Amino acid sequence: KTQYKSLSQWWDIGKIQIKVFCQSYSACIKSSLDNVMAQLEREILQLNFEGDIVDTTKSLEHNKFLLRNLLEERAQEMLVRARFLTFNSMDAPTSFFFDLEKKAVEKKILGCLKLPEGRRITDGHGIISYALSFYEDLYRAEPCDEEMADLLLQDLPQFSEGDKSMLDKLLTFEELSVAVQEMSSGKAPGLDGLNAEFYKHFWPVIGRDLFSVFMESLNRGTLPTSLRRAVVTLLPKKGDLEDIRCWRP
Repeated sequence: KTQYKSLSQWWDIGKIQIKVFCQSYSACIKSSLDNVMAQLEREILQLNFEGDIVDTTKSLEHNKFLLRNLLEERAQEMLVRARFLTFNSMDAPTSFFFDLEKKAVEKKILGCLKLPEGRRITDGHGIISYALSFYEDLYRAEPCDEEMADLLLQDLPQFSEGDKSMLDKLLTFEELSVAVQEMSSGKAPGLDGLNAEFYKHFWPVIGRDLFSVFMESLNRGTLPTSLRRAVVTLLPKKGDLEDIRCWRP
């Protein structure tokens, strides 16, 4: 930690290293799994070729069982990424399963926009530029009458001195721990790729460090860079998906 300018910088760089490690580990596991599946497929073909021998039949059924389990595991991974929770009512894993993730992604791709004058744009930069302009205009701040705002706010209930004192207390590790464990699971991670499940599982390891980062952030009045970045995604609604109004941020 002493090699970095701040705990925030140390935390941001550490998360990058964790992400890279997890990606490398996942790639290694996938490669190993691919090799196992390929070997099982070769053995099944060989056993089929050898014919109806008792020992061969047992080995064949065993290998088919192992391969089926591996295919189901891979299908489950694909379905989760494609936002399907169960596939009990579907058939055994086939190429259909492995196309689900691709199709789910394709449905969310904004590949063409129809402009008000009827012209269509299909290049990525043009689509981003038009979408940015549209939503900046849609959500721009409207002029506010300060006198009316004061009139509206003056009758709102206010915290008591006791409530103010409680809310102004310093953050405690116990309070942060409870908040982490109460985070919803199954949500998409941020840019760092670390989801709620990661923090819950590794909290005994990283909890104190993250608490120190937050305490530093409170003292400095600013969060780490990675916590001040976000990605806005447009999700399709019903209707003509070439119309920007049929997408929601």
